[in-house]
Amino acid sequence: MKTENKVKPEKLSFDKFRSAFRDRYECAFPELTKNYTLSEQLIKKNNRELHGLVVRGRNTRVAPVFYYEDFYEAYKKGTSIDDCIGKIIQFMNTNKMPDEDFGDFLSSWKRVKDHLIVKLICRKTNHNMLKETPFRVFGDMAVIAQIYVDNEALGKGAVTVDLPLVSHWNISVSELFDTALENMLKYHVRFINLMDCARAEDEERSKEEEVPKIYVTTFDESFCGAASMLRTDELISFAKKQDKDFYVLPVSVHEVLLIEKLDEVDPNLIKSMLESINSDHAANDEILSEQIFVLDRNDKYLRSGEDGKTVCIVG
Repeated sequence: MKTENKVKPEKLSFDKFRSAFRDRYECAFPELTKNYTLSEQLIKKNNRELHGLVVRGRNTRVAPVFYYEDFYEAYKKGTSIDDCIGKIIQFMNTNKMPDEDFGDFLSSWKRVKDHLIVKLICRKTNHNMLKETPFRVFGDMAVIAQIYVDNEALGKGAVTVDLPLVSHWNISVSELFDTALENMLKYHVRFINLMDCARAEDEERSKEEEVPKIYVTTFDESFCGAASMLRTDELISFAKKQDKDFYVLPVSVHEVLLIEKLDEVDPNLIKSMLESINSDHAANDEILSEQIFVLDRNDKYLRSGEDGKTVCIVG
């Protein structure tokens, strides 16, 4: 008995996928092109250029952006182009754009100043973006300002403050960061003990041998939690409560690790741990730092694990 081998159709290249995607929504989805204006833009996001599809309603300046790269990844895993377009339609039908003119909100310093936050990013991988963005230096990282948006229609997100926006507000960069850093004081820093999630055998092993406790620090809010590293007051207070000093690992823009500083733990091993974490990031978007830091409960500041120098915001 002969068995036929079915040949799977070859997947389109990224450029041909975009062309086919465009043809489909223009020809087969009149409800999309009738109600919305669609345009394509190259958008810089986390130091990368992405192919954005901007879907704008007829009477609004607020427009969500969908990325061809995301749709292409779904397509390679088996999602059809029509299903990808269907997700756009579903999103637009279920997420009403706000009546408030978002552009007017962003352009008003009085309205945005209470919504400013800060974010920590890697200076090395974001040097091009930082040419157009006000920042402060913190170790090998950069502190940038963002407008934190928590809107019922748009959801939660952050808009990075660039130099033209600061100029439009007619404020100084110092005032921008003084305001943003003061706002951060109202957000709660969380310390999550990873051993609380450990398996029973790991707990038994930690009792038999001295294994350093590891904590994740982040914020209760959904913005990038690595900025919790700037709250040295909270970090030192935590270290005093634990009666321990810690190594501080900026493992990603989302979170920081605190590892108990025990005599048995080789600092070179901690450094290798950070290097391994950084190498696991497929893209540079998540990488935050190449340095480890030390948190001394009897000090007021973090110190560099490289040379022991005090690390604070410069600029």
